[in-house]
Amino acid sequence: MTAPLPGFGGISTPDLERALRRIDEGRLGATVNVPALTLLGLDHSMGRLSEYLDLDWNTFRWMVKAVLAERCRPPATTVSLVWTGPEARSSSARDTSVVVRELFERATWHVLIAGYSFEHGEAILAPLHEAMRDRGVKVEMFVHLDGAEATPIDPEWYLRTQAAAWRTRFWPFGAPTPTLYVDPRAAVPKSYASLHAKCIVVDGARALVGSANFTDRGQTRNIEAGVLVEDARFATELTRQFHDAVGTGLFVAA
Repeated sequence: MTAPLPGFGGISTPDLERALRRIDEGRLGATVNVPALTLLGLDHSMGRLSEYLDLDWNTFRWMVKAVLAERCRPPATTVSLVWTGPEARSSSARDTSVVVRELFERATWHVLIAGYSFEHGEAILAPLHEAMRDRGVKVEMFVHLDGAEATPIDPEWYLRTQAAAWRTRFWPFGAPTPTLYVDPRAAVPKSYASLHAKCIVVDGARALVGSANFTDRGQTRNIEAGVLVEDARFATELTRQFHDAVGTGLFVAA
């Protein structure tokens, strides 16, 4: 973001928008002057704008529009490479385990996770549990369940039982516990469907998408690649994608 034009930093956006509309109406004379600034509703900022007195209105209008355009510009998207495994000496990639821990530690209200495998992931998830316990962060986890070997008499019971077993195995911290979402096709023998996505979305603002599972191997030993995207629009869209899938029954709470 470029530095603001001198004098405009302390003027609110609504005040500038109203002033621009009045400038476009005309009838202000040839150059910027004190009575005209008062008419524009900028008399409270007269001291800040004194250096623009006697400036022609076309130039002043351009400056107001430039300030408003800068303020309305969406924040730049930051994209970082995230990597597990050996890397070149000149690499600028960030370490997967470090990024995951930072995401959990900085969460303030919501975390969404999708993952295929959480084997030996207790240490990885510990900062997430602390965020829930200490800051009231809400956590939604979309997890893979192995398919049933035979058609269960009660598919809902099967999913609940498997989800309870998942919590026992991969969430040893006790309360609070995340909301688990699973694919109901896990209750269908030989469906051969799996939740293979690996991603984290934090506070609707930051998202990590990559190949690494939530396992010791995926976080520290394998060769894995991912992308950390700091962009609210992308993070919100990714969260919506999973929530919409819940709404259409592709995932169910268990």
